Amino acid sequence: MENFGEKLDKPNSEVNKPETIKQETMVPSLENPNEEKEREYRQYERDLVINNPEFVGINFDQDYIIDSRNFWSQEQWLQHIKEKDGEIPEKTQSLIESGETEKIISEKKESELRKKIDFDKYLSSFERKLKYARIHPAGESSPIAPSQALEVKPDGSFEVKIAPEFIEQIKKIQEQSEDLTIVVPFYDHRRGEEKASNVPETEDQVKQYIAICEKIIEDVGNDIQLEIGNETNISRFTGAMFADKLQHASHVDSAEYGKFFYEVAKQLKEKNPNVKLSMAGIACFDPTYLREVLTELKRMQSENGVNTSIVDTVSFHPYREKPERGSVDVKNGQFTISDLDYEGQMEEMLKIGKEFGVKVTIGEINFPFSDSEQKIKLEQSISLTAKRDIPSLIYPGVNVH
Repeated sequence: MENFGEKLDKPNSEVNKPETIKQETMVPSLENPNEEKEREYRQYERDLVINNPEFVGINFDQDYIIDSRNFWSQEQWLQHIKEKDGEIPEKTQSLIESGETEKIISEKKESELRKKIDFDKYLSSFERKLKYARIHPAGESSPIAPSQALEVKPDGSFEVKIAPEFIEQIKKIQEQSEDLTIVVPFYDHRRGEEKASNVPETEDQVKQYIAICEKIIEDVGNDIQLEIGNETNISRFTGAMFADKLQHASHVDSAEYGKFFYEVAKQLKEKNPNVKLSMAGIACFDPTYLREVLTELKRMQSENGVNTSIVDTVSFHPYREKPERGSVDVKNGQFTISDLDYEGQMEEMLKIGKEFGVKVTIGEINFPFSDSEQKIKLEQSISLTAKRDIPSLIYPGVNVH
């Protein structure tokens, strides 16, 4: 049964799935895998991590990280719908009057509680050999997206409320891993569908986002890395496969993101100098955007007399058709054909990292779960990256289309 939000709020169920991009054409979506095959591939990816912990890590996605909306009361859901749509639809009103909503809420809460049990089993299966981990239930499904973590009052004041179940999951991963990155998405339903995942732009939006980051640090400590947004170098207009993905913004603007990152980093580093910060992962291969953002940050630091580093890591998400082939190139928010193979692209990323004094990682890597050669391709890709001592974090193939 659909959850209360799916029936009443109709969120996009596909928003959390990254895309594998061919250089010439899109890879079509495929049928969902059966549970047994999915389990097999999850175990295979886990084995890659525990056998190669020095250069292979894992992403914890929406299949294991709780969606705190499913712990909401009916009242909270109705408030969410009012904020998003301005009114309660008649269909929703009928569900409430019939008593169906309470049943939906109860069932989805039970589902989330089962997910917590599955998460514990999955985490323990890494046998304490997990070094690199990244938490990324993308867009609106993340418990730390403004949509879930912020309670905004009528007078404009707000309160940050992060689900204790999610904090518990973070702490458990911290106990198991040495290097934990937590993606803090931008998604906020209050901004309307078009702007929901744009870089926060108003003073209030920036304050709210910083408050969420500070609350995470307060709850779990500063021995973490916060990733400020995700794949800000592409938009819903970059390619047809992103058109209906609400975790992507309506436009791409490197100067806008650079300015925002600076404001966030400056405040977080002043209060918590030991916390690490990562730029939003770069989708595909986009050295132009990366260099523009880092140049803007360097300029703002110089103008404001900030001598300490405010960005620790840059990463890219080299989804592609073949391990040796480079990812499709992105420039000014549009796809172009890259002249570089994968090794050449890594060399360019390392060159930029060295120039600006930042660490380079592969934040997400995998091939479509439906690809009969997925396992071979993933191993080859990780091997190519490991030769350059770059850690790669597997994004679960069952959610790569």
